[in-house]
Amino acid sequence: METFGYVIDFTSMVLVYLGFFMPKWKERGRESLAAGTLMYIYLCFVIFFTLMPVFTSIPRIVTGPRGTINVHPFRDLLNGYGDYWRQIGLNVLLMIPMGILYPISRGNRGFGATILLGFAFSSCVEVMQPLLHATRCFDITDIITNTLGTAVGYALLLILRPVLALVFPRTLGRKGSK
Repeated sequence: METFGYVIDFTSMVLVYLGFFMPKWKERGRESLAAGTLMYIYLCFVIFFTLMPVFTSIPRIVTGPRGTINVHPFRDLLNGYGDYWRQIGLNVLLMIPMGILYPISRGNRGFGATILLGFAFSSCVEVMQPLLHATRCFDITDIITNTLGTAVGYALLLILRPVLALVFPRTLGRKGSK
């Protein structure tokens, strides 16, 4: 059943990309298509690692058991539970591409908009996890570390800007860009 759920989710993602996003980005040019596609693939991977399967889990939202909720920041770290450093590191790494790809794919967005999106996306994932899967939990530390990862990604974007401007000149190569 779980494999079927993955097939449904991936098929849905491909159809949404082909039917909605790709034509829109293609119309705007190759750079927009490349940046948008990279961002879309990245988001699909995040959803794969954090929420899937989604569609076959939706009935559990109403009737199924829920995962746990942790609203104490860095509780695992402070109490020495589990592999907290690994979890913190993975959460930061998970969102670094967001900090790089979002400004490129959306027309050179600034730091504030990028951080806000990283925070909002992470919050949505965290809220959905315990609803879709009884073994997953909402963890405020994940939101904090994901948002930190977005900021690290944005800093890397600033550092790598001269190189990335060669690939994305319309977005990153403009004079006076943020």
